[in-house]
This record gives sequence, structure tokens and C-alpha cells, in this order.
Amino acid sequence: MARQITANLIGVRISWRVNEFLGEREELMAAANAAGLNGELMPKNSMKKAVNRASKAIAKTENGRFTDALPPRKLTDNVEKAVYAIVAETVDANTEHAEYAQETTIKLDKEKKSVSANGAQAGEFMAKYEVYRDAATDHDIRSFCLLTVKKALGIAYNPCGHDYFVPEAGTETMEKLDKFLRGLNVGRMYITPAIDDPASLEVTWERAAEIMAKELAFVMSNVEKFEKRVKCLKDKNEQLEGLREMAKVYGGLTNRAAQAEDVLTQINAASDRVAEKIQEIEAARV
Repeated sequence: MARQITANLIGVRISWRVNEFLGEREELMAAANAAGLNGELMPKNSMKKAVNRASKAIAKTENGRFTDALPPRKLTDNVEKAVYAIVAETVDANTEHAEYAQETTIKLDKEKKSVSANGAQAGEFMAKYEVYRDAATDHDIRSFCLLTVKKALGIAYNPCGHDYFVPEAGTETMEKLDKFLRGLNVGRMYITPAIDDPASLEVTWERAAEIMAKELAFVMSNVEKFEKRVKCLKDKNEQLEGLREMAKVYGGLTNRAAQAEDVLTQINAASDRVAEKIQEIEAARV
């Protein structure tokens, strides 16, 4: 029988656990869609991500336990290429001296879209790279959970994560997330009714207002950078629309209509500036 979660007036508090996982991204997307979620939110694969994951996997193998692993060193990262080094460590306890040797060098050619390696672990690295090129990991699943929570207008009570609030309308989505994780045997969601006492309502609004202010400032700092790309500015408008919905929802569920109106005024002013910027760019093209 499906587990029933009954939210109170304002919503639910959630957290999640995800175990170590390695599988195909397409399979995860299919599983998410089957659970009634948006599989397109699953993070995409990229050559750079695959290089990072494969090199870290080799570093872990080479240096023993994960806590002892020396992370790959990024030597170069520009528009043309990214170069990494897998480093081995030798410690002389008698002299209390550590030495490091660059045993493997990995190069990602961004222009040619190719990856190569040379050195002691080159063959092992390329084998791992082929695995990670189309694979998804538990890191992707956690990112998917977080993106789904944000789409449900969820906020983090803890700035470092681990404790989130989701408005009542998103409770069913959280249940679907739980179904998704359990179906993969990779983890689970922890869902409890949110408390709607005055102190909790105050904290919920303060945290939501803090997040909205930070995101609004970030959006506007980027808007002024665009001189030619109208599409990017239209994307910013979509972000502002999301913040507008968030202000309305959190203002209503925490009884902070006046404060929410102030936030909406700021968002509307930001939307006006985006519209002006779009007109400036289009006028410059004529």
C-alpha cells in the first residue's frame, strides 16, 4: 500500500538519503518519468564531467581510501583545453617529508571535442572515462532531487542543505520523489508535516525572503553583462517569473502579504529593467 503523507496548513519538511550509484542516465530519466516526475531535470552528461569523475576514480584507486585520495590537479582550463594531473604521494616518516609525482596527464581538447591521456594510469583512465561518458551517479540523483524540490518552490532551511521546506501543493511531488528513489533501491525521502506555529512561519518567511533577495540580485547582476544576447535576457525573465510566483506563495502561506508585496515591487522593477535592456539591444541592431 502506498505511503500517505498528510501536509498541514503550509506544507512539509523534507530531506533525502541517496546511496552510491552508477548507471545509465537514460534509465534514470525513464524511472523518473515513470514515477510521475520530470526526467529532463536529470543533469546532463558532458565530456568535462566525465573527465573529472574518471580522474577522481583513478585517484581514489591509486591512493587507497577515499579520505586519503589526492584529488586530480587542474593545471589548465581555458576556452581551448583543460589539462589535469593525477598525482601520487610518497611520505618519508623518518624525515617527515612528502614528495609528489605527476604520474598521469589528461587533456580535454575543447575545440576538437576529444580526450587523451598519457602516463602510468592512462589506459585505466580512458576505460573509466568511457564508463562515465554516458553514465549517471548518485551525485546526479541528488542534483535531480534538489532541482525537483526547487521546481516545487521548496527552500532550504539550512543554507548547507539537508533540511528543506516544500509548500503544501508540492507534497505529492515529494511522494513521487520517494517512489523514484525507493524504486531504484538507492535511497529514500524523509517527509514530515511542517509546523505552522508563529515562530516557524516567521523562520519560513525570513528564509524564503533571503533566498529571493539573493536570486534577484544574482539575476540582475547578470542582466547588465549582456550586450547582444536577447535570448539570455528572456531566460532571465523566466527566472523572475519564478521568483514572482514564489513571493506570492510564501507571502500567502506565512501571512506576510505586506512583505511579499515589497518583494513583488522589486521583482517588477527588475522585469522592467530586463525589458529596457532587450529594447536597447534590439535598437542597436537596427
